[in-house]
Amino acid sequence: MTRRSATWSRGSVARWPPACGSASAAIPPVRSVRHQRIRAELDVRIARRYGLTRDELRYILDPADVYGPDFPGETFRVLKEKEIRQHGEYRTRRLVLEAWERGV
Repeated sequence: MTRRSATWSRGSVARWPPACGSASAAIPPVRSVRHQRIRAELDVRIARRYGLTRDELRYILDPADVYGPDFPGETFRVLKEKEIRQHGEYRTRRLVLEAWERGV
């Protein structure tokens, strides 16, 4: 992650829409694949910092992935369902585990 991308926050650009003649000051969240990968890398770095194993991280992302579809607990059900609906896959899980495999 570059210094520039880290310092351009939603707060720092919140005054732009009114200055550009927009009635709304709402800034839509950035959902580019690049930003999703950066977020996944941060998740992995934090997981490693806490000493989690790959299976523990898999459990956090989706307990059914570790214990099977009949496991009664869920962690990020809304995110998982939304990503499957929008992308045909649980993209966050895939990106986080790919980052783990790369050794981030």
